[in-house]
Amino acid sequence: MRKFEKHFLDEIKKPVKKLDAFSVNVKRYFTNGLGVQIDKNTLPANLKMAMPFYLWQKFDMDGGFKVAQQILPPLPPWVFAYSYIQGAAFDYFNFSSLGTISSQFKPGDLICVFVDDITNINYMAWVVVNCPFQAYSSLLLGNNGGDYIGGENAGIEVYEILYGCDNTQQYNEPLHLLSTNRIGQFTDEQAQPLSFKTPETVLNDFITVKISFEINYMFGILGMMQFNSELLNFNHKIKL
Repeated sequence: MRKFEKHFLDEIKKPVKKLDAFSVNVKRYFTNGLGVQIDKNTLPANLKMAMPFYLWQKFDMDGGFKVAQQILPPLPPWVFAYSYIQGAAFDYFNFSSLGTISSQFKPGDLICVFVDDITNINYMAWVVVNCPFQAYSSLLLGNNGGDYIGGENAGIEVYEILYGCDNTQQYNEPLHLLSTNRIGQFTDEQAQPLSFKTPETVLNDFITVKISFEINYMFGILGMMQFNSELLNFNHKIKL
């Protein structure tokens, strides 16, 4: 059998992938140092700024997202404090009668906490990644013996994203597509949502961002959530 014939047969024998989709939301809340949720407009002027969000990557497990923050750190005076999965780690505010912010979280949410001063906390920003119909942490870790999505037993492929937000100015913020290897070397490519805003790629205020990638623990989507934005939605179109 000639080589090209074998390649053709190998291709047609591959299982047909099913097209599907799932959504990931990014929300942001502000509290005082006691975890009491506050109106963002009451923040001091020097704290009214965009906040970073980090999707998918698990570069150093649930630690400080070191590589991601080299590319897109919080803007001073905000600093990264810690992150955790709701329901899988202890956080004081989940058990504090004062910490009203905990009512906003659902099991499986990924929560990144930023503070205005790491030694004398006056204000806190909570950037929350969740999925409307499933736990984000389950998608992140996968359900195949602990494999990450995109691992040997998963094979989740994203072929485009419907990107929507409640603030049209948010589309001015580029999305960073960050890939790393096992020793921490990385590449940072940027996708500008407005470059995809054509009559063919806009539906109900969602922009179809035509980027393709495999979700795994060495890939992440990073961005800055503008101060006037309240909700970002990433509807991933996938092949299973």
